[in-house]
Amino acid sequence: MTSKPPAQRVSSNRDRQLQTGMTLIELVIAVAITAIIGLISAQLLGAMIQNSQQITDHASELERLDRGLRIIQSDFDQLVVRGENSLLTAEDSSVPGLLIEFTRLHEQPLALHTTGPANSLNSDQLERVRYVLESNNLVRYSSPVGMPIDEDHWYQNTLFTRLSQARLYFLYEDWSEQLSDATNSAGSTPLGAIRFEAESDRWQHLELVSMLRTGADS
Repeated sequence: MTSKPPAQRVSSNRDRQLQTGMTLIELVIAVAITAIIGLISAQLLGAMIQNSQQITDHASELERLDRGLRIIQSDFDQLVVRGENSLLTAEDSSVPGLLIEFTRLHEQPLALHTTGPANSLNSDQLERVRYVLESNNLVRYSSPVGMPIDEDHWYQNTLFTRLSQARLYFLYEDWSEQLSDATNSAGSTPLGAIRFEAESDRWQHLELVSMLRTGADS
């Protein structure tokens, strides 16, 4: 029986040790690469989820913006002037932050096609609306009567938040009169439209112009 020389046996042991050491190094490298890939994948997944959430939030904000503008448009489109104190501005009221308070028609088919004078409308066809700027929020108050008797029957709905300012202008036939002149001119000059403007942190400048169905003659 032959045996390997001592030198060959030592060399064989060193080769096995070297082979074992390289395998461990490769395993460590593979684990490190896997960890790096996993970290990158987690970051990419987190960014995708964040972008998706931002898109969803943006779409929701756009929907709220559209809804708020539609409500304002509907209110102004159905505004009716029914004599003294029917339409109030900040100068006419003690309500803090009041922009405008007025009477509007309910969105009913019969009410929309009423051809008689405003004073002949039934109370159940009318709604009282009030727009107030409260802590940078535009709040719509409504009461299901033409002229509320007290302050306990108002429903509240916040339309816009984070407004730096909000303004209303009454536009007459020459489209130049401002809201501050509306009270003095309401009895003699027909209203043509109302322009709503607001400055928002999110949407910058908002503007809406609504043509009025009725004049301001009492």
